[in-house]
Amino acid sequence: MGELENDLRVKNANKPNWAEIFDADLAAGYDKRNSPLAPLSDCLHFLVRLVLADLPLQARILCVGAGTGAEILSLARAYPTWSFVGVDPSAEMLKICGASLNDAGVSDRCDLVCG
Repeated sequence: MGELENDLRVKNANKPNWAEIFDADLAAGYDKRNSPLAPLSDCLHFLVRLVLADLPLQARILCVGAGTGAEILSLARAYPTWSFVGVDPSAEMLKICGASLNDAGVSDRCDLVCG
């Protein structure tokens, strides 16, 4: 192990492992727990759609911290020719994200990556 690698490992030793924190139980209730914030989330999604509106018709969007997929769903519904890559450290959150994208009929335009 190199010196930089060791320094990073030591520096991050006491930091939370988000992939473990967002386990199946936490992931399953994530959207419900955050539902009181829906008006704020809706406004943010609206603003993101506005900011990205001038992207090319075949845009490919990277969503880091995809979670349960709310941002991807918002954009996928507004821009049916775009494709998406969602990245999240939690496999459990991505399971929910994948199911939501599938239910919405947009999963064929989305790739999900755990890491």
